[in-house]
Amino acid sequence: MFNTIVHPLIYCSMAIEMSFSKEEQTKESIIDFVYNIIDSKIQYLNYQTKGIAVPLSLDDAEQDTVQGEANSDSFSLEEVEKIFLQFEVQSKQKKHLLYFRRLLNPKNASIALALLSDNILFEFTEQEIASIMDLQFNQRAA
Repeated sequence: MFNTIVHPLIYCSMAIEMSFSKEEQTKESIIDFVYNIIDSKIQYLNYQTKGIAVPLSLDDAEQDTVQGEANSDSFSLEEVEKIFLQFEVQSKQKKHLLYFRRLLNPKNASIALALLSDNILFEFTEQEIASIMDLQFNQRAA
């Protein structure tokens, strides 16, 4: 057995390397977590969209329809408008999430997590989100 003394500079460099690898692991786990959150939100929006598309039963529709009339004609204009508005909202949210996902990288993963955790992502436009994600990157670079 050798009792060797590790030079302090070597020890420091080893500690720094270990700390960097832990930091990289943390960044990777955060970005993976953010990707999972975004994917889950997209899956939920897809589920909601499929739920909107389920036609109303004839029992719920107005009974004054003409015999032989197509089922789609049994929806009132207000019901059809609500359906299309829900599709529009969900489509915009999916587009927003996909754009947000594209901007995500290890350097801005923590700010992305904060935006998702506080449920404020949809309050921003795509340009504002791009600025926020880029601003976070530029602040860390400085």
